[in-house]
Amino acid sequence: MRYEDYSDFGSNVSWRVNTRYLLGERKGAIRASVSTGFRATSLHQIYLSNIQTTAGASGLIKDGTFSNVDNITHNILGVPQLDAETSLKLYFRSDL
Repeated sequence: MRYEDYSDFGSNVSWRVNTRYLLGERKGAIRASVSTGFRATSLHQIYLSNIQTTAGASGLIKDGTFSNVDNITHNILGVPQLDAETSLKLYFRSDL
């Protein structure tokens, strides 16, 4: 079990449980695990931008990769703010 406290994403508890069952002498085994995960968004995913402004017949045109905090990204395109990601993983394997 792991507890993390992030200043900008809040706190999170991640955990993992593993088990192995032996099917008898030299008959094999069954393994299984269940776990949760947490991944905070990195700074370059939020703030990376590469914008070119060109002059066209209708005025100045912005083209390129807009950051997640840019006004165009939220108001015009409707892209939500990036948030932390959580996951649940199930794993099963038999060694027969």
